[in-house]
Amino acid sequence: MLIVDDSIVMRNRIATLFEQDEQFTVVGFAVNGANALDKIVELQPDLVTLDVEMPELDGLAALRQIMTFHPVPVIMLSSCTEECSNVALQALELGAMDFFQKETLFQRTQNALIEEEFLLRCKTAMRKKLFLRNETSMLGKEQSIKIHLEMLTFLLKMEEDMLHFHDELQDQIKQQNGLLVKFHQENHKFIYTTWQGSLFDRLGIKERNAVGKDLFTIFPKDKANFMAPYYQAAWDNEEVIDFETEWHGYYYLTVLRPIRRDGVITEVISLTVDITESRSMEERIRYLIHHDPLTGLPNRHGLSKWIEDAIAQQERFAVVFVNLDHFKLANEILVHDTGDRILQVMARRLKNSTMIKDVSVFRVGSDEFIGLVKHHSLAELEAFAHTIVQSINQPIRIQDHEIYMSPSIGISQYPQDDMDPDNLIRFADIAMEYAKELGGNRVQYFNSQIYAKIERRIKIEKHLRKALEKNEFILVYQPQVNLLENQIIGFESLIRWESPELGRVSPLEFIPIAEETGLIYPIGKWVLREACGQNKSWQELGFPAQLFERIPDPSFENRSILCEGYLS
Repeated sequence: MLIVDDSIVMRNRIATLFEQDEQFTVVGFAVNGANALDKIVELQPDLVTLDVEMPELDGLAALRQIMTFHPVPVIMLSSCTEECSNVALQALELGAMDFFQKETLFQRTQNALIEEEFLLRCKTAMRKKLFLRNETSMLGKEQSIKIHLEMLTFLLKMEEDMLHFHDELQDQIKQQNGLLVKFHQENHKFIYTTWQGSLFDRLGIKERNAVGKDLFTIFPKDKANFMAPYYQAAWDNEEVIDFETEWHGYYYLTVLRPIRRDGVITEVISLTVDITESRSMEERIRYLIHHDPLTGLPNRHGLSKWIEDAIAQQERFAVVFVNLDHFKLANEILVHDTGDRILQVMARRLKNSTMIKDVSVFRVGSDEFIGLVKHHSLAELEAFAHTIVQSINQPIRIQDHEIYMSPSIGISQYPQDDMDPDNLIRFADIAMEYAKELGGNRVQYFNSQIYAKIERRIKIEKHLRKALEKNEFILVYQPQVNLLENQIIGFESLIRWESPELGRVSPLEFIPIAEETGLIYPIGKWVLREACGQNKSWQELGFPAQLFERIPDPSFENRSILCEGYLS
């Protein structure tokens, strides 16, 4: 398939249509007639869809050259709405296999019947490729008349189908509680000629009162003023228009489509349905998108906007990051429902314990909350944080359990800590983690020293993950001496890390990080293997050494393990 059209939107729509059938493969695109001639020579397509209206070399001119020099089946597509029959006959006389109007093929609402008919006729055209190449001269008026008659029979079939669907359409309107209306413009007024459906019966507007009346007679002035521009746009040749209205607590969706006869708009069809239920569902979905369903608090979606608005207003504020200490442990020990109830109680306490009026509380994680606080002084902020700690420390009684919780709180401030919303949240999170490292149940303000420590920790963790495979660890051995006998009785092995990027890193720094990240397990195995191998070498040399290993590994109950004997 070669698709020729000057509109990228239309090229994509045609390609998408062909993708529905595996018998078609789009091999290329062309943007005008001249480009199409080059592409036909290059790609040798089995079928070409050719737009009529194009710059440089229009579709009919291109078709004439294609049939003369590079005969290939061509389906003509046009967006013309007037004199289409003349253009179609001219294209068929020049050798086009078929002709389709884009407005019919690509309707606003997908019409599977028309699309299927189009693809079927494309297949029929492709089968005539050999005939074209061998007997091009025979494709004259007889072939054009034959295809034109096929087109007419297709239109007649569509008319029969439309009559068949008319009753179904009326049933659908009733089922959807819809309103079908037709109107035309007369003396600058929109007069209703058809009014089918009971949608507005509840508002006192019935069919017998509406037909023959104008828009401003039927509807209140404010509603008519709102609807009139849409009516006018449809009457002024706008293809399809839709708009929503609200009236007496009900929401309505209306779609307008103009009807043309001989290229002139004679009336407009309007279909209106009640969307109150779906609008309520949309509002519910919108609420769920922006709120936590468990606690009812806003979630992260509104967090950045709140901060951006406060920055735009140049207001002083703080980001207060609250984490519940040991919540995960409590959630595992107690039943899951208890964990949910703890979170609900804490959310309510956070909302109610505000000494400052302008506070917004968000739930941002399983056991994490953020309070955004507009304050006038540091003392005011400190009082707020102290209130949160006291509130969370109060026991929670759930069934037979009395549960005590504590918070780790990190605070960053605008503008002194940063002016970027994401950085302010990140800095408050860093301060909270530092408060947790210090034992929890405390408030920690962000500062550059904390940032440097956290940054150092991140670097250590990053390089620690590659240290084993890069052979950056070494073991040093410290002799164990019996002072009474003045004799070496063994050695204690100690791990050291020589990092090319960080230099010598103390075990006091990297061992806790290894334990938290789980890297302690492979490190512990490496220490055992290396130390015991060294011990075996010493014994083979005749030194009956004992080796004491300090294995910083949680998997061992005793961190001092006596390793003696030979490795097999």
